[in-house]
Amino acid sequence: MGDATKDIGNAAVEMNFGTGGREAGEDALLIFSVKGLNTTVPVLVNNVNVGSLTPNATQNHWYTQMVYLGGNQLNNGTNELQLEAVNNDAFQIRQVSCFFHQAA
Repeated sequence: MGDATKDIGNAAVEMNFGTGGREAGEDALLIFSVKGLNTTVPVLVNNVNVGSLTPNATQNHWYTQMVYLGGNQLNNGTNELQLEAVNNDAFQIRQVSCFFHQAA
């Protein structure tokens, strides 16, 4: 999904990511670098809530956050990551990655 910094604010954000060739039923992990987050933000994949990002201890540092996904929550192909809007609490994400089991 990329290394570029993305500002999250008063609008929901949607990003696509691929998991083509993954082993069906195997679990996965979403990893985020998050900065400036003051509130809990739901993380949705393919319109299903799979976890949340939690507030940062300080607002000026990047923190790594992870969200675990069951294998049944991913498509074998294109998936959509959605972060809900956070009114009046802008924050940033970068280096969003999805680790999954590749079929042999």
